Amino acid sequence: MAAPLYIEKEIAAALKASPEVTAACAGRVYPLKIPQGTLLPAVVYQRTYSSPDYTLQGYSSEGVVLMLNSFALTYGAAKELALAVRSALAAAPVNAILRNETDLYEENADVFCISAEYLCQQTGGYCHG
Repeated sequence: MAAPLYIEKEIAAALKASPEVTAACAGRVYPLKIPQGTLLPAVVYQRTYSSPDYTLQGYSSEGVVLMLNSFALTYGAAKELALAVRSALAAAPVNAILRNETDLYEENADVFCISAEYLCQQTGGYCHG
C-alpha cells in the first residue's frame, strides 16, 4: 500500500504562485505559524482533519479539511487577503471547497484574521472536490 501524498505543499505552491496573493501579502505563506519577526499580512495553513478511505484493495482517498488563516493589521487587508486566497484556490489544480469562514480579532496582538476552512478529497497528493 502506497502512503498518501499530502496536499499542503500543493496548497502553498498555489498560493505563492497567485499574483493576487503575492500582491496582498508579498508571498508570506507559512505552515502552522508565522515566524517571529515576520511582517503582516501573511497566510498560515494547516491540516485540521483528515479521514482516510479504504477499500478491499487498500487506501483509496482521504477526506481532508484545511484551515487557511489570513492575518493583517487591518480588517480590510485581512478580508482582501482572504479573498485572494479564495480566488487562488479556485484557480489551482487542487480543488478545495470553502466550507466556512470566520472573522476574528486578537486584541492583545492587535491583529485581524479571516479563518477559512476548505474541504477536499485527496487522492495521490491532489484534492478533488
